[in-house]
Amino acid sequence: MATKLPDDHRCGDCVHLARCNYLIGILPENYECDFDPIRFSLETQEFCPDCSGTGEVAGDYWSEDGMTSCLRCNGKGVI
Repeated sequence: MATKLPDDHRCGDCVHLARCNYLIGILPENYECDFDPIRFSLETQEFCPDCSGTGEVAGDYWSEDGMTSCLRCNGKGVI
């Protein structure tokens, strides 16, 4: 039996989405949890401290604009 998640949250907001998707085929847009709603844990993202959330850091002098993708966050800006 599926249980409704907290208001304004979807399965895609949970850190366990990959596990639920693999085990029982949960989709990120689901508003009800078919697995175990008490395990719902809101995914939080922090800005990467190396690039301050931009995804780029000062690169080598031979790069076109002098910037390169941040290695810590792989250019995403969040960790």
